[in-house]
Amino acid sequence: MCLFDDALTSGSAIVSKTHSPCSQSCDFWEKLLRYYDTKAVRGNRKVGGHYYADRKYTVGLVNPTCKKLKRFFAGAQNDKNTFLVPYCLSNLVSLKKAAFTLAEVLITLGIIGVVAAMTIPTLINKYQDFSLKVQFKKTYAVLQQAARRAEYEFTVQPKCYYWGVNPYGPAVCNELSEDGTYCEGDYVLVSTGEPIPADYNGLFSECPAFGEQMTKNLRVAKICKTKPFDNGCVPEYEGMDTYDGGSHAYSGMPKAMRKEWLMNENHTVVLADGTIIINGMGTQTISPQLFFVDINGKGGPNKWGYDIFPFRSVKDSAGNLKIGQANDFKEAGGKTVNEMLEEIAGK
Repeated sequence: MCLFDDALTSGSAIVSKTHSPCSQSCDFWEKLLRYYDTKAVRGNRKVGGHYYADRKYTVGLVNPTCKKLKRFFAGAQNDKNTFLVPYCLSNLVSLKKAAFTLAEVLITLGIIGVVAAMTIPTLINKYQDFSLKVQFKKTYAVLQQAARRAEYEFTVQPKCYYWGVNPYGPAVCNELSEDGTYCEGDYVLVSTGEPIPADYNGLFSECPAFGEQMTKNLRVAKICKTKPFDNGCVPEYEGMDTYDGGSHAYSGMPKAMRKEWLMNENHTVVLADGTIIINGMGTQTISPQLFFVDINGKGGPNKWGYDIFPFRSVKDSAGNLKIGQANDFKEAGGKTVNEMLEEIAGK
């Protein structure tokens, strides 16, 4: 006779001691358990000639070939009740649990590590690129708004702009150096051969006043009139004369873009959000004729074409003033102002 193990399981189901579970069908046990499950019997005692026990057993011990009984157990089990399983049926089921070997775990971790090493740097670069684009767009909008407001407060258009479309036409140098790298003579108009006029590049007589008014329209947190690096307004920058071993330096480059001037000479303004605006004209105010902007301040990477860009005021073909690209200087992998604007516009 196949009896129950008295210490086998707990729950609401009980069974007659006279039954032989080894000789009964699944249907029998299903009906029996359904019947006794309604009795709500609790505790470890004999009730009406029936026995039950206290030890918990899981549904996994049910004979897997007895599908109906297995479904019954799975459907009825909860946190408080587990169900009676005949000892003979429980022996038919292997207690071994599936698991990964140490080698399999290590191989999986190795694969994850390789994939992470390949993808994380790319994701970080994309995130940094996206963040700088967002900051550039914000800073550019702030500059444009400050310039428009300053122009409105002037009542008349200030004389501080480069020509967007030059009214005099192209000009050429009438005498180049022997190696042809720079002009030793004068620039003359292609149309007439006459020297270029004083306002060939634009009008700049009111740039200091225009720049001062623009600055008033910005949320300024700090001003360094001199020695901006020593006074904590700027981080360390490379200049056009020091970047890439000075290979981009030329005789006529703006002195304000030299490292010495960026660190020690240029009038610098720091805005409340950390944006750094550096004067490029040697005046004691920001001049829209030429200025440089670090769009995320000291946050880095502090490289030209990444977070530092040269700007100037421009009069477009419609006669409107706007802030535009000053030159195309950028460090390797960087972008010019125009390239950033095109990417933001989705071109």
